Parts: sequence; structure tokens; C-alpha cells
Amino acid sequence: MKHLPKWLVPGLDNDNQSAGEGERRECRQARAYDLWEKAGKPNGRDVEFEAQAEAEFSDSGVYFYGRRGTIFAYRRDGTANTKDALSFLKDWVTALIQLETGALAVFGLAAGFSGIFSSTVSGQPATLPIWSKVATIGELLLIVVAGFSFLASMYFGITLLSALPAAVQRVPVSVSARQSDVFSISNEPFQWSIYLMGERFRVWFFRGVICFGIFALIRLIDQAYRTLIL
Repeated sequence: MKHLPKWLVPGLDNDNQSAGEGERRECRQARAYDLWEKAGKPNGRDVEFEAQAEAEFSDSGVYFYGRRGTIFAYRRDGTANTKDALSFLKDWVTALIQLETGALAVFGLAAGFSGIFSSTVSGQPATLPIWSKVATIGELLLIVVAGFSFLASMYFGITLLSALPAAVQRVPVSVSARQSDVFSISNEPFQWSIYLMGERFRVWFFRGVICFGIFALIRLIDQAYRTLIL
């Protein structure tokens, strides 16, 4: 029986590595090795374990990944716990939309730039340096981009929520549907799949978070300069 391929050797930094097209054969060999080890490393049964690994890997509903020298195999079952999976998805999307709604309200307060290009020293107007004015313009741009990102995320989130009731009533019939999870569901041929809507919802949310984080950092530095230096 062949040894584990290099990308699955214990001790290496190979967490959550997926088997790509170039590694499919190695993954099957690694799976056969894993089955051989679990059977007590018998002699003369290599072909049996390789055939078993080949049968498992040929099932499109099964996927593998290696972690610290161990092969994990899972089978997607489109008929199992569909309502529970969609309910978890609903709770996750609803919670983030509520968070985004609150963030947009905070943006309204944070964007209240009164006298953004000027400051005062002992009650007298003081001129801000160029870099501070540039930073303020950057703050304005970041808050606008963050707000737009959250609005876009909310759009995809609301679209996803509106698709869930119909998705619950979808029953997998074909083999490919039975071997897929809820993320592959698309209520109509012309509609986005749940996976695509969820991905766009998540991506726009993190874009908004990143922009707001950078805005908050610049805002803090700028305000500290105006308070302590000027």
C-alpha cells in the first residue's frame, strides 16, 4: 500500500486542503491507504481497498478533504434536514440584516461632519493641514462605500429570505439534486441559487465591515490629532 501523498503528510500545514483536479488520483490513493490502516494493515488486499476508495470517490455526492494526515469523506444528502438547514440560513441572514440596519443608523450619526475642514484652538479658528483634509475626504468616501455595501448586502439578503418559503417546498427528484445541499436550490430557472445569493450577501457585508473599520480608524487618528496637537 502506498504512503500518503505529501500534501496529506501529518505535521505539515495542510488544514482544510481540498482535492483539486490534479490531486484526485492522490486523494483516492490516500483514501485507500486510510481504509487499509483502519482494517489493521492486512497483506494482499490492496486491490480491494483501492476499489472501495474508487467507488466512494466516483459518487458525485461524496467529497473528501485531508487534514493532518487524515482523510475525511462526507456525502451530501439533499433529502436530509432541508427545513432545518433553511431555518438556520434564515436566522443567520435575519441577524445580519438587523446588524446592517443598525450600522446604517450609526453611519448617519458618524457622517455628521460639522466643520470638517476646520478646527478651533482656544475658541479661535485653526487651519487644518492638507493631510487632515485629505483624510477627511477619505472618511467621507469610506462611509459612502460602506453604506452602499450594506445596502447591497441587505438587497441580496432580503432576496434570499423571500426565496426560502418556496425552497422549503422543493423536493429533490433527480440524482444530482439528491446529492446536493440546500445551497444548490434555485426556485426558478431564471433565479439565482441560494448559494449565489448567500455568497453575494456575505461578500457585500464584509466589504461594508472593512470600509467602516478603516473609516473608524482614520476618524480616530484625525480626531486625536485635532484634540491633542491643534
